[in-house]
Amino acid sequence: MNDAQARTLLADGVAILLPDAPATLVDRLWHFVALLMKWRRAYNLTAITAPEAIVTHHILDALTLWPFVANAPRLLDVGTGAGLPAVPLALAAEALDAPLVEVVALDAVRKKAAFVQQCAIELAMPRLTVVAARVETWQSSVPFPAITSRAFAAVADFVTCTRRHLAPNGRWFAMKGAEWSEELAALPEGVRVVATTPVTVPFLDARRAVVVLQEA
Repeated sequence: MNDAQARTLLADGVAILLPDAPATLVDRLWHFVALLMKWRRAYNLTAITAPEAIVTHHILDALTLWPFVANAPRLLDVGTGAGLPAVPLALAAEALDAPLVEVVALDAVRKKAAFVQQCAIELAMPRLTVVAARVETWQSSVPFPAITSRAFAAVADFVTCTRRHLAPNGRWFAMKGAEWSEELAALPEGVRVVATTPVTVPFLDARRAVVVLQEA
């Protein structure tokens, strides 16, 4: 599949997941895809090389989280890596003028945080804040109503190391693939599962789910 076909795939996927989004969102998401393709090797961002696979496995996969977090005013994305799901969510928030006014993309690997910061500059993303730090030692001035992770850690570890950053009545959103149910047995005391919601990534035949948790 060539770049034009991959871009069409992106547009079709966005139309399914965010039907009210303007065409400018697809333009900016495609710019992000181009940046991932350009810098993926230098920054060790992704092993995926085909643009259509980056579209499905990374961009559209990230956007499946949108309905869960769109109304949260602030979001912390832990272990953001190449900016996933932080960058697509911040772009969607701006395009749709959503209540989500700040997305904090945090990663302990400075090279990856530097890449995400460059994306924020090139894509002119006022709603994205990039932090290069370990979440265990990072200090935030305010807590977050929503905390997400895509490939950061097992659910129990994710909850434990971010617990002090969660706002009262806030929620965790763990993006998971096919195998995750056994992870829930190790949840720390005082944390409960609100929902385990299957999600469908357009044009990707793979099992995905969002595990939603909060303080009991």
